[in-house]
Amino acid sequence: MAMSDIDFQQLYASVKDETYESDQLSIIEISARYNFFSINQLVRLVELFAFSNGQIEMVRILYPNVVDKYNAHQLINAFTYSTDKETVKGIIDSFR
Repeated sequence: MAMSDIDFQQLYASVKDETYESDQLSIIEISARYNFFSINQLVRLVELFAFSNGQIEMVRILYPNVVDKYNAHQLINAFTYSTDKETVKGIIDSFR
């Protein structure tokens, strides 16, 4: 079961409040140890990262804990550039 809406909102706010990408990813890493996520939650978190490197690293960290991998196409669509989409697709494909 994915993280509850209330818990996710708290995580989202914590990540959003951090100025530096490295600090955002540290929060994500800690959360990944204890929680499961939906694709929709990952898509929302992608929006918090200013650069694609951080977005992709967040996907690398959290995708193993996604409960609805059948919705992975929505995650790919959250990225603008084709190179980023291909990288995310590679992460997704590694869990087949």
